[in-house]
Amino acid sequence: KMARPPLGARSISASRAKRTVSTEVLSRLREELGEDQVSTKTAIIEAHGRDESYHELTPPEAVVFAQSTDDVIATVRCCSAHNVPVVPFGTGTSLEGHVDCVDG
Repeated sequence: KMARPPLGARSISASRAKRTVSTEVLSRLREELGEDQVSTKTAIIEAHGRDESYHELTPPEAVVFAQSTDDVIATVRCCSAHNVPVVPFGTGTSLEGHVDCVDG
């Protein structure tokens, strides 16, 4: 019987391959939403790749600034069609590591 890890310990699989957001997906999102609503700028992705938790987090590869329900629908449809995970981000106050983008 294997011992349980201590409470709060994180298990990370070294074999998990990180997905990447293709330029095709980024182009489609920019086409649908506008250039100013999709960012891959370092400062933006770093700001959206952390929260108030103690967890070491993985930043996203891109950030979408949805302005409407239709923007959210278009984003989710595009990402779903290309198997790109979507991680919602509110104000970054999560204490549980909810913004961790381990898959892309």
